Amino acid sequence: MSDMEVQKRIKQMVAFIEQEAKEKAEEIGIKADQEFQVEKLRLVEVERAKMKQEYDRKFKEIEINKRIKFSTEINAERLKVLEQRETFLKEVSQEAKNRLKNLTKGPEYENLLKKLIVQGLVKINEKDVVIRCVKSDLPKVQKVYQNAGREFQQLWKEETGDTFELNLSVSTDKFVNDDNVGGIVLTARRSKIVLDNTLLSRLAVTRGALLPILRARLFGFNLKQGMKQDQERD
Repeated sequence: MSDMEVQKRIKQMVAFIEQEAKEKAEEIGIKADQEFQVEKLRLVEVERAKMKQEYDRKFKEIEINKRIKFSTEINAERLKVLEQRETFLKEVSQEAKNRLKNLTKGPEYENLLKKLIVQGLVKINEKDVVIRCVKSDLPKVQKVYQNAGREFQQLWKEETGDTFELNLSVSTDKFVNDDNVGGIVLTARRSKIVLDNTLLSRLAVTRGALLPILRARLFGFNLKQGMKQDQERD
């Protein structure tokens, strides 16, 4: 084989090797590019999932904060309304108390004291009873208490047929606080038994009974609902 043929064959081999290398390099490049695209898509999806998760978290946080704010505002308004209602009810109670004070100055007050004594005697059901009153009412109570005692005894006899031995007296050294407006307090067994029949206590009983009606008239909500709420609180 001549030198020219040898050189020709060498060139052919070199060209073949170069072609093989080129094709192999292209194949590797294509594969690497495919793997890069796959990895890029994977990373994009991972980041997208993270962003979605973070977005959902922030959205939920915003919604929770909005609900908390709304609930806080609603509760604040409810408290404000309740405070206003309570203020109105206190004003009504004070007005009623003022009217009771005027009642104690009227001509019918002595008769009312007598009725309160009779009512108290029925409730306390004791033989030895001491009456206490507001100091300014002492002359009025001393004037009516004996008649009240006799009226109670008459009532007892009509209802039971028996005679009730009653020892009724008026305290001249222990008095009911002026804040109670008027009325009487009955005590028995050395003040171990006490029955409060003052005007203020009667007002409190009446206020409790009429509270649902007062609320309905003042604030205009359903009367039955108001009575139900009061019973639940009790």
